Amino acid sequence: MRRVAQWDRPASWLFAAKRARQINAEDDALALVQHVAANPELISLIRADDVKLRAYVKGLGLAAALPGVRVFEDRVMSARAA
Repeated sequence: MRRVAQWDRPASWLFAAKRARQINAEDDALALVQHVAANPELISLIRADDVKLRAYVKGLGLAAALPGVRVFEDRVMSARAA
């Protein structure tokens, strides 16, 4: 039994589906941040870079004062100290 594909869409649809849309938000990140600041409902479009944020806080320690970021010391006891 041979399977035959049937297309109910025009042939131009095949070419349209292959087009890729690319996004490069780093070209003008400041403009994006300003737009999101003006439209708070779009806050999900921006995500903090955890690696760079931790490196920044590690360098400045508790003096790192960034709005929306809480810096604190978490004291834990190691097995060796117990």
